[in-house]
Amino acid sequence: MFVKNVFMYGVTASIYFCEEGEGLKWHQHFAPHGHCVIKGRTKLEIRGNPEVEMTIANRNVELPEKIDHQITALESGTIFINMMEGGSAPIDPNLPPPKQGGVLLFDGTVV
Repeated sequence: MFVKNVFMYGVTASIYFCEEGEGLKWHQHFAPHGHCVIKGRTKLEIRGNPEVEMTIANRNVELPEKIDHQITALESGTIFINMMEGGSAPIDPNLPPPKQGGVLLFDGTVV
C-alpha cells in the first residue's frame, strides 16, 4: 500500500493506493472523516453495523468520531481517499501521535 497525504486549508486528504487485501485495519479517530472510492472496490466495516462494499458509484460516507472501523481493498489497483479536518490523532493517549494525515491502527502501526 502506498499513501499520499495532502494538507491544505485545514483539511487532510489521505489517498491510498492498494492491492487486494490491503487497507486500514481496525482504528478510530477523534474527529469524523469521509471515505470515498476513486477506483476499484473497498469493504467498509464499522463495528456493530453490516459491512458495506464501496465503489466509485457510491457517495462518500462520513464516519463519526470515536467509532471502530476498518477499510479493505477488494481488488488490486484500488484507490480511495479519506478526508478529515486537521490531521489524525491517536485515540489511545499512551501511544505516540501518528504522522500528519496518517492513521494510527489499534496495533500501534502508523500508515
